Amino acid sequence: MAAASRLGVPRAAWLTAALAAAAGLPALLYPPGRDQAVFLLAGRALLGGGAPYVDLWDIKPPGLFLAYMAPAALSGWLPGAVALLDLAALAAAILLAGRLAAAARQPAAGPAAGILLAGLWILGADWWDLGQGEKLAAPLLLAVFLLAGRPGARPAFGAGACLAALFLLKYSLPLVAVPGLLLARDAGPAARESAAAARRSVWVAALAGGAAAVLVPVALWLLAVGALGEAWTATLSFTGHYTRLAWEQPGRLARVAVLTGAAFLRGTWPLWLLAVAALALGRRRAPGTARLRLALVASLALGLVTIVAQGKFFPYHWIVLWGPLALLAGLGAASLAAPAGPSVWGWRRAAPQLLALAAAAGAALASAPGAPGWWASARAATGLMARDEQRAVFRVQGMGADELHRVAAAVAAATSPGTPIYLWGFEPSFYLAARRPFPGRFPFGYPLVAPWAPPAWRVEFLADFRRAAPEVVVIRRRDPIPWVAGVDGDAAARLRHFPELAAELARDYLPDPDLSSRHLQVLRRQAAREGAGSGPP
Repeated sequence: MAAASRLGVPRAAWLTAALAAAAGLPALLYPPGRDQAVFLLAGRALLGGGAPYVDLWDIKPPGLFLAYMAPAALSGWLPGAVALLDLAALAAAILLAGRLAAAARQPAAGPAAGILLAGLWILGADWWDLGQGEKLAAPLLLAVFLLAGRPGARPAFGAGACLAALFLLKYSLPLVAVPGLLLARDAGPAARESAAAARRSVWVAALAGGAAAVLVPVALWLLAVGALGEAWTATLSFTGHYTRLAWEQPGRLARVAVLTGAAFLRGTWPLWLLAVAALALGRRRAPGTARLRLALVASLALGLVTIVAQGKFFPYHWIVLWGPLALLAGLGAASLAAPAGPSVWGWRRAAPQLLALAAAAGAALASAPGAPGWWASARAATGLMARDEQRAVFRVQGMGADELHRVAAAVAAATSPGTPIYLWGFEPSFYLAARRPFPGRFPFGYPLVAPWAPPAWRVEFLADFRRAAPEVVVIRRRDPIPWVAGVDGDAAARLRHFPELAAELARDYLPDPDLSSRHLQVLRRQAAREGAGSGPP
């Protein structure tokens, strides 16, 4: 295969990547989670000429919004377009793991790592983890390891660009890639030749140049659209208070850390066993991988540091460990299979992959939060399950995506196309399902009630709300998120912390029980109700 020889990726890694992407196709039917909906709305805003933070507010760095421009462009006719981005990241990570393992003279470790990574990606993550920044970071992290180990300024420039891209996805992510720079760069003969031929200053300058080539244009763009200050406020100032809130509740934080950490270990324990095998056997059976193994261990340790530093321990935060863990486990599978004896029908060459398959199966049997959604979507894709029944599998805080879609369809039928609606709560996917815009730049309400939020945000939102005069306001019920909003109670209760908006709703809106559901209370503007010929309940 010419492409395989040209890129240095083993054919087995190409095959693994293709099979993994095919296995993940049911994700095209996944409904967007809360975060994914925000990113899609941000991508649409950018495609429409808007600016991040100025035209749509969120706490994430701008790299995610830029990455979601492509899925946002496709989401009009392919609602599950986020899955394409997610699966592209998976395939790229598998290919890079294959190339990195081949460069370390352990070509069988790459496909084994790819199998393990695919199992985690498709079954080990829940549906709301699709397309998260930690997933998009996996191929960039492995690319840093690969490029830093190659000679010359050009790979160093590429490694710097990947580090900058990691930074734009989440500010803590470059730390996880640092071991690749410090340890993997001079791993192997080629890197030693590079160290002898090129001065360190040239390498560092190329690395810095690659980072600047990504960061400077993004900073200038944010400055040009007036979003640089808002980006600081949203992603650092506001998020700093958010993180401090978590650390002010050490009891709850410890419980969440134990619960999500235990869930992570339950779903990855076979990979940790293989990783231990890589460390125990690698010195004797794969001596050329010593620095790579050390770099991967250091990357795992720093990944844990970033998880702890964030102070939230959300399940998707643990995904940052997947890339280095899968590759280290792949090296372990290759080390275990090294003395497999004479090759019989290709058994010795296939042994690492078979070990990886067994480990992935063991992990899936122990914990596979993504399995119900994947199985339901696979059945729906083949006509064995109704679409509404499939959506009911995807639930958050008691509400299924089927309920959200039913209410969104009813609201869309009861409102004029193109007119704004507003959802008070944290369900931004409602706008996508109803195909209606929202007033202002806040697609969800918690930044407006957080105790540390600037009062000017409420003034701004009320002005936008009054100007847009939404026909419908939807209030999410039974969705307490005190660890995010900083106040207790569900969205209806959080209105107490925004009395000006509560007064607007009490004066101008009436409940519509015909459109409401258990978790979504629909309020209709009185003039709109009278125009539609329906009176108050």
